[in-house]
Order: sequence, then structure tokens, then C-alpha cells
Amino acid sequence: MNAPDLAIRMGISKQSVYHQLEKEIISDSFKRKLTVAKVNVFDLSTPNSNILSEDVVFYNKKSNAVDYAATDNRVMLVPLVSKYAYAGYLRGYGDPEYIDSLEKIPFPVEREHKGNYKAFEVAGDSMDVDARKYYKAGDIVLGREIPQVHWKSKLHIHKWSFVIVHKTEGILIKDIVKHDVERGIITLHSLNTFYDDFDVRLEDVAQIYNVIKVIREE
Repeated sequence: MNAPDLAIRMGISKQSVYHQLEKEIISDSFKRKLTVAKVNVFDLSTPNSNILSEDVVFYNKKSNAVDYAATDNRVMLVPLVSKYAYAGYLRGYGDPEYIDSLEKIPFPVEREHKGNYKAFEVAGDSMDVDARKYYKAGDIVLGREIPQVHWKSKLHIHKWSFVIVHKTEGILIKDIVKHDVERGIITLHSLNTFYDDFDVRLEDVAQIYNVIKVIREE
């Protein structure tokens, strides 16, 4: 399997593959991507040994995610914005090359997903409480972007938590408790009562994502 084919299979850039293959030791994160892509880490030199004929790769022009299906299991690879990448994301969220450079992580899914997806690492304790619904530092949340055209209508604020990409305040993971459509203002709420609610003008927001899934290390 050549580097471009490997890049497509893994959902990463060709440059990332070339960079890893030039190393004497493959990084652990690259090995994890190989595992998700069903590539044999220990026998990359044997022709076709890492091809599983039952694997199907689903590409969707309306989605930035890549779905891999093997037998009855399907995994969606999604760009991850770690807490250390928050500042860089504010500068590069509109740059396809920057997004392509982000590490991609697997989320198990039941079907092919349409839309723009990102995974965000939770930082801080503003959403960490002793309750059924909470998000603690280190959790990874899967977000589906809400296009700006839908911000002009009432958001479904009682169904989801949200990732708010604020142009100056950074990445905020909050509940939205009020949406003033006419004034273009949303009120953000932390589950941790130590933090007060506050208003944000939508003109100062770059992106909004619904939180649709959470990965937590036990």
C-alpha cells in the first residue's frame, strides 16, 4: 500500500504519512490510527497483508468525517481539537490544511453521518458536577456544527449541550439557557454553580456545535 492510499484509509494527509514513514520508530498516536484503519502495524512491508476485503470506506462530500465499516462495526474518524490546540483552532478553524493536520480520533457510530463534525477535549471544571449530565476535564465530546443560517431561528437549547467557538473568549462548552433571536444573544450556563450565567452576542461567535456524544476514560 503506497503512502497516498494509506493516507486515504487513515483519514489523514499524505504529508503526515510521509513524515511518520521517515522515522525509525512509529509514534503511538500513528499506531492508534493504523489500528483504527485495520492496518497491520507489525507487517507493513508484506504486500496486501494489511488489506481487509470486507472493509468499506464511506466518503460524504457533505461531511468532514470519514466512516469506516468492517462487518457490522462502523467507526467515524473526526478531527480532534485538544485543550492544547484551543488557541491554534481560533486562528485556523477556517483553514482546510490546518483542520487536515489535526489528529483524528474514532467514534463508534451506527450509520453514515452528514455534516461538519469536530471532537473537542474538555478543559476546566465549569461543567463538572455530581449529576447525571456532566462533562469533566479530559472528556472528549463529539460536536456537530450548526450552520450560521440556523442561528436566526430558535436553537434547540433544551436538547443539547453546546461547543461555542468564540472569536475572543476561545472554546466554551456550555448549556444555552436562553436565545434572544431578535437581538442575536445567547445566554450560556455552566453546570457547576460556582460559575455565573453570561450573555454572548452571536456576532462574536465563529461556530456552534451540538454535543452529541461523549468519550470518557474510566
